[in-house]
Amino acid sequence: MKKQIVFVGGIHGAGKSTNCHALSVQHGWRVVKQRRQLISVGAEHGILWPEVASRHDELIPHVADRLLDMLRQSAEAVLLVDCHYAIPTSAALRTRHCTGCYMPNLDWNLVERVKQEHWCRFVLLKVDPAIALARIMARPEATHYVNTLRHFVEEAVAENEVFQRLLAHFSVQFSDCIILEAINSRQTVSMLDRFICST
Repeated sequence: MKKQIVFVGGIHGAGKSTNCHALSVQHGWRVVKQRRQLISVGAEHGILWPEVASRHDELIPHVADRLLDMLRQSAEAVLLVDCHYAIPTSAALRTRHCTGCYMPNLDWNLVERVKQEHWCRFVLLKVDPAIALARIMARPEATHYVNTLRHFVEEAVAENEVFQRLLAHFSVQFSDCIILEAINSRQTVSMLDRFICST
């Protein structure tokens, strides 16, 4: 039986984790992150953290298989993937050459693999960069981020551009993607819920 894999992306501070967690509590849907799964798969193969980046392409198929296994073993019909569609090239987990300042973060090979067996849908949470910056600065770990408004503005542009490229690359139907203004968490959760349940 085909299940849904819903990729929920957006800039830092857009509310991805907050909204995914709320849906998980409400429905029991599992939430995963590509980066954490990649690190975990590397550890299972005895690969130390510094090596994971250089072996990204080798490990990502195992991450895809892990997501598929999660769906096979779950009674739930939805898996949420909390992600960024774009990432600064300097901060990317994979280290292959890239000429631009930003590159795709969600691995398209991962998407290609899982969409062969399940229904992939894509969400972009948009938020005013100034609001996102304020949210990030309120976090205890705020010092780990590049905390300038310019950075958040650039990130928002890149996130949208890569999201649109991904939709075109995979010929995603209009009904399988949505852009939501993530201002009010309760309202955003409600809109996400309606989108996911509109089967």
